[in-house]
Amino acid sequence: MGTLTNLPGTPIYDNTFPALPDHSATTTWTKVEYKKRPRDTPDTQKQSIKLPKLTDYWLNQPSTSTSNKFDVLMEPETNQTQPITQQPTPKPPPIFVAGVHNIQPLHALLIEIAAESFELKVLHENHVKIQPQSPDAYRTIT
Repeated sequence: MGTLTNLPGTPIYDNTFPALPDHSATTTWTKVEYKKRPRDTPDTQKQSIKLPKLTDYWLNQPSTSTSNKFDVLMEPETNQTQPITQQPTPKPPPIFVAGVHNIQPLHALLIEIAAESFELKVLHENHVKIQPQSPDAYRTIT
């Protein structure tokens, strides 16, 4: 019912739908009410009235004067130059030695070379950590 044939083999489609009722002639538009509040214009806006300050109120005593009790400790600025701070020297990295079965000969050698300016720690699986205390001790050990 929706197709018509004008020529043999070519269908012509019709845009009428018999299943839909035709309400185009009877449809009327209804206006929806605007539900937002109207904006306040400067003419309609109420200005708040500021209440006068009570000066004779019994709790409104004159303000007490305050002072800084630490004023005595404050010294006036003088021409003091800040001391020049030296950059701290970074600690040298630790030295790890693997395969040390007897630590006594290593400890004696390090005392002879670095003169007690190192720390020696025994780690697991025959590893030893040598931490020199100064860059000079690091250079002599390595």
